[in-house]
Amino acid sequence: MLNEMTGKNLDSVCPSDVTGYGGYFFSAGCCFRKRKAAGRAALFLLLLPALFFSGGGVYGGVLRVNNNSGMEGAGVYSSLAAAVAAAQPDDTIHVEGSVTPYAGDVTVTKKLFIAGPGYFLPNSAETQYNKEPARINGNITFEAGSEGTTLASVMHHAGATGYQVNTASYAGNRIIVKTGNISLVSCRLFYVEVGAATPIANVTVQRCFFNPGVITTATGAANISNLLINNCLFRNDYSGYRVIYGATGTQTGWRISQCTFYQYFTITVENTAVVNNAFFAASAAAGTLTVSSTNTYSNNVMRYVLGGMANGVNSNTVPATTVTEDKWFSRTGSDAAVDIFFTSATSTTDCPLRSSLNPGDDTQSKGMYGGGNPYVPAGLFALPAVYDIRMDAEVGDQFNMVIKAKTHH
Repeated sequence: MLNEMTGKNLDSVCPSDVTGYGGYFFSAGCCFRKRKAAGRAALFLLLLPALFFSGGGVYGGVLRVNNNSGMEGAGVYSSLAAAVAAAQPDDTIHVEGSVTPYAGDVTVTKKLFIAGPGYFLPNSAETQYNKEPARINGNITFEAGSEGTTLASVMHHAGATGYQVNTASYAGNRIIVKTGNISLVSCRLFYVEVGAATPIANVTVQRCFFNPGVITTATGAANISNLLINNCLFRNDYSGYRVIYGATGTQTGWRISQCTFYQYFTITVENTAVVNNAFFAASAAAGTLTVSSTNTYSNNVMRYVLGGMANGVNSNTVPATTVTEDKWFSRTGSDAAVDIFFTSATSTTDCPLRSSLNPGDDTQSKGMYGGGNPYVPAGLFALPAVYDIRMDAEVGDQFNMVIKAKTHH
């Protein structure tokens, strides 16, 4: 959806006074008339937020989080914790991009939709006008009462000591899920801890980027049923570190599907379906998957044989001719720290992510960009976004402005 219109007077689109910000966002090009002291600079700041508040996914009322100078106003909070405290159940909180991380721990006890603008925004065309992500530097805990909450398109900051992610020694910030029916979608994450003293169910981690990162059960957690990990990237440069860990007796009906695992990874799970994943280990010893008779494996592709997934159990080790990285990934941008690197290679006819290697394979594309709900570059969520703003020179008391917007995927 793309809107490009010009010539509309501000009064016909946004009757509120410009200097009060009015709580509105614009999806069209307008001819703006200056009011009071509000000139081009003030309007420019007003339009910096990358998200409209009228798109899909929005629940009830809308609150903004923005710690940039000059963005104070009604319904605008400088911290996520303050916005969560002020929100009513079913409200939407938009966390806007900023150079300065949003510091402080956050506890959610009500159903909310919390969305940022995405990440890696400069690497993809027509994403957001403001290219900064919404960095959250603190623990985010989902407690009882927050069932039904979605956290989308934010960058969860690990903190200064948190980048070597290991369940045994990790000292950074965490996403802590203590209740069920929580969705983490299109986020850049480091450490997700799931579980509570009582059983929980239906937690989804989907289209997220872990670099490095881990999903683990909480210490002393009761049973966790239906944890779904879909279309995520797990990239880790440290040997022997876990990327997915479930403590014995805590897992029922887990599913790991359409994910890409890159370089080093240790996966410890039981009662889990492992389906249509791509395992690109740095070496034959770099990737480890628990051998458990309670797991099922189907249509995965591996650079090297992993424990529990030898040929013969409907998972495939790629031929020697397709072991190299350029056969698997497009390597766009030549930097594996960016998500578009992992799109399927198009310069070869034998890319393991796209090929059916053996008879009986379902031919489904493997890894994060495959399946019916593929990973979306830059962590973009299905919300309208401004991606271009142009202002002409002032003529008298007005000037022309063209705003381009689209809904991502």
